[in-house]
Amino acid sequence: MWKHHYLLIKNLHSFSLPLVFNQFFNSLIALFLARITGHISINAIAITNMVDLLIFSLLGILGAGTLSFNIYSSQIKDSNKSAFNDFFRSIIELNLIIGLFSILFIWLSMPFILAHFFHLAGTLLLLGKKYTFIVSFKLFFSMLIFAFSNQLKVYKKTRVIFLIGVFSSLFQVFMAYILTTCIFSGDNRVLGIALASTITVCLTLICHIVLIKKELIMLLHTASTKKKFLFVKSIPLFIQELIEGTFLSLLITSLLSQSGTLLYSSYVLCKYLTELALTPMFMYCHGLIIFIGEKIANKRQQDLLILPKLTLVIILTLYLFLIALMLVTHGRLFSFFSTDYKLIQLASHYFPLIILVEGSRPFYEVHKYSLQALGFESLALMITAISVMTLSFLFIYLTLINSLHFLTILILLGVFNLIVSWLFSYFYKKKLPLSI
Repeated sequence: MWKHHYLLIKNLHSFSLPLVFNQFFNSLIALFLARITGHISINAIAITNMVDLLIFSLLGILGAGTLSFNIYSSQIKDSNKSAFNDFFRSIIELNLIIGLFSILFIWLSMPFILAHFFHLAGTLLLLGKKYTFIVSFKLFFSMLIFAFSNQLKVYKKTRVIFLIGVFSSLFQVFMAYILTTCIFSGDNRVLGIALASTITVCLTLICHIVLIKKELIMLLHTASTKKKFLFVKSIPLFIQELIEGTFLSLLITSLLSQSGTLLYSSYVLCKYLTELALTPMFMYCHGLIIFIGEKIANKRQQDLLILPKLTLVIILTLYLFLIALMLVTHGRLFSFFSTDYKLIQLASHYFPLIILVEGSRPFYEVHKYSLQALGFESLALMITAISVMTLSFLFIYLTLINSLHFLTILILLGVFNLIVSWLFSYFYKKKLPLSI
């Protein structure tokens, strides 16, 4: 049994570690790009943050739907090649349509958002519109990359994704440097950042096309009949991302920010580090979806029961290891982000608590992805929606009786993650026999 568990762990590592390294590398590159942007002007920082915030939010929501392809294609990739190709062509066409509508949405809505929500005017508004127009194409390219890269993930070719990521990121830094120093001047250099980013995403797309050109040629002779199925299955995933990634995040941010600028800033500083330590989490969760799909196809019930546990142990081990490294040097790490002594002292004081609260997230994510991988996306959404609604009402009640404080919010958030993760786990075990 232990040998079999070791093999499962080895397979999870083989799939996920290239994606983890790719994410860490991208984070490092993002720091270099932020440095280039920061040296342009304050206006450049403001415009890029405003527009990129919306772009990344949309990508997070729309990209969540591509998980439906992973869930269902992984179950038939070895047993029914024609059905897999049908799924693959369908997700490409579906993401193509979503990408085109996303560009139109950005073009129509972003000028209004920049003017009325971010209060840009005059030349700054014009610059924001130009920046938006250029980076909007990233949405279209990224939606296609999601389809192509997930095909590689289903076949566990994650090392290829890592190599593409490294090459593209280095190319982006090179392009950004050339465009901002040799082509554009003044605040217009922010357009160089936009062009470098968009051209890089386009190059990444071309790399994916070259790598899977044989599979794409085969799709010319394949019918596309799963678009409606994938879209319907994606709707709960879209809404799930909206509730978790938008509503709950904004709610927590809004409540914590009422504790005062200094206290909230200390929380943000701690989150920088815990988010870094949780980088492997989503990569292993993506691997979990693929392996659960395979085990469903092979009717391996024992593996299906142990896979979420093994994945959780791996993520928590990596999290605690990275956190241990940070605890040794957290003072110097905090000073990298700020030179404010009071802020660093406060962040150091609350860091252990925030480590514990953030440590509850792997329980939530692993069991959520497990339930979704069985094909019960709507059930996972219902559990999330009811739980978030209950938590929101609890926050409102505590606010009315003046009992909602900084520590209370954090503790309730940790308890929320653990309770909801238990519900996900309970229904996963209950619904498992129906899936095999």
